[in-house]
Amino acid sequence: MRLLSGLLECWDANPARSDEEAELHALADRLADRLANDYHGEPAVFVAALDELEAGRTPLQRRAAISERRAWQAILGGERLQHARRDADAQLAARLQGRRLLAEVADFLSGPWRQSLAMAWLRDGAGSARHREALAVGDDLLGVDAAAAAAQGREVADRLIALGPQLRASLLAGGIVDAAAEERLARLVAALAQPDATRCPADFVPLADAGDAGDAGGPGGDDVDAPVAVGQVLVERGQGGGSPTWLRLAWSSPVSGCHLLVSRQGARHALLAPGELAAALARGDLVARPGEGAVEAVLQRLAGAPGG
Repeated sequence: MRLLSGLLECWDANPARSDEEAELHALADRLADRLANDYHGEPAVFVAALDELEAGRTPLQRRAAISERRAWQAILGGERLQHARRDADAQLAARLQGRRLLAEVADFLSGPWRQSLAMAWLRDGAGSARHREALAVGDDLLGVDAAAAAAQGREVADRLIALGPQLRASLLAGGIVDAAAEERLARLVAALAQPDATRCPADFVPLADAGDAGDAGGPGGDDVDAPVAVGQVLVERGQGGGSPTWLRLAWSSPVSGCHLLVSRQGARHALLAPGELAAALARGDLVARPGEGAVEAVLQRLAGAPGG
């Protein structure tokens, strides 16, 4: 049963268009021909054929696994970056709302500070010590600006001295180093030294892309649990009488809840938003293959049928 199911898997939705598909198809053809011609009541023929089948499929499966891992790692990296940026945008918006600030302070918050916040989210996650420290820098800078507006020069100077290392770290996270960092910091200090300087409502351009895939569900999206398990083989029905396509559910994102479908070669075929995989299965656009093998599944159905 393992051998027969394995042969069916090689042929299933396999038009032999790529070199890998053709190699797999030819392997199954060769072994099936051998069984038909060499079996004379000797079970060892099945054992040898199964060994050859698994030996032939293993290199292909290994290469596919490497490709699909690269595919989902690239997607995950992009999703995490977008979520970190969305978080930083939200934190910045909450702090700018309803405030009138020095242009230099608003520019620092929307630039280096927001970048440092996103980096802290990426490295250690929301709520981590690094993330809380980055948030505190922004809040402290807002406090310094308020003290400057109230002409509390001594407090401004003391707080800026204490905040200096964190401000430099934010500049570094934003890619501003050496003389450029010192110049940026000097402009900020000079502006805060003028209590009568103009303060205005601040706006900013979001870091996160609008409408990216990660927006579908946020962290732990609302459909992270796929209707089928990761590793499940699926067949996509051909449109307009076309050939069906062999696919595998390679990964479900813990960030967005999206589901990655890959080809036999491990290449990305589709990234389905939360809910789309279940909908495609319900419509019959995707058909799940039995995990126990086609032959075993048929025998189980026959055994459970009336009169079986």
